[in-house]
Amino acid sequence: MNNTHTIIINNSYLNISEIANLASCSVSLVYKVLRENNILKDRKIPDNFWTKEEDSILRSNIDLTYDQISTLLPNRTRRAIITKVSELNLLRGNGKYRRKLTEENIKFIKNNYLTYTDSELAKMFEVKPLAIANVRKKNGIKKKGTEVKGPSSIELLVRDILDNLGIKYFHDEYLLDKYRPDFYLYDYNKVIEVNGDYFHCNPSLYPNGPKDKIQLKTVKRDLLRHEWYMKNNIEVYYVWEKEINNNIDSVIDLIKNICPSTE
Repeated sequence: MNNTHTIIINNSYLNISEIANLASCSVSLVYKVLRENNILKDRKIPDNFWTKEEDSILRSNIDLTYDQISTLLPNRTRRAIITKVSELNLLRGNGKYRRKLTEENIKFIKNNYLTYTDSELAKMFEVKPLAIANVRKKNGIKKKGTEVKGPSSIELLVRDILDNLGIKYFHDEYLLDKYRPDFYLYDYNKVIEVNGDYFHCNPSLYPNGPKDKIQLKTVKRDLLRHEWYMKNNIEVYYVWEKEINNNIDSVIDLIKNICPSTE
């Protein structure tokens, strides 16, 4: 059964619902496969079932940061906690905004302020929108907080390469109503994803994998996207921020190699 392989190899880093979605099967089938392979006993309890004790702990500590709440609810993923807070419509106080921006966060903001609003960036890094605005001001970036101007700086460089080579593409448009790749080269049925080093956890810079929950969330999302491309016979190539900034010729060579008519 093809589903069995997909379920087992993704068991260690996806939750039950995500595995079911990826394998295009029911949640009950996922549980069945895990039970039959003696894997289910090692998993955390399902996200959609909360005990009264867990519910009480969450309500009593709602003003703590999500990381702090996670330590109180060791059987719950951070995503499950956020989802439950939303379902219960719980109001969070200052605890949500106690997180400080790291140097990597600030670098990401500086490189992507055109692509996201201040509110979107604030939600991404769990800070107040004012913190994002302060980063912009300190770096001389003038933009309205609600303004979105377009692609990131590294996407613009890749776009220029494609234009110079005369390669046709769709940018940031849905494929089969599912995902929006950075560039879909429709004459070749290939995708180019332009990845920021920090946010997408460049393996050459983070050989041990995600260093925080922001990266972990993105890596999981990228994995699901990659699997979907493979399922639909779409070739995907990843271009990293480090490579674009330090070795643009290698990016040009890659694009020429995957689009042979441009040679």
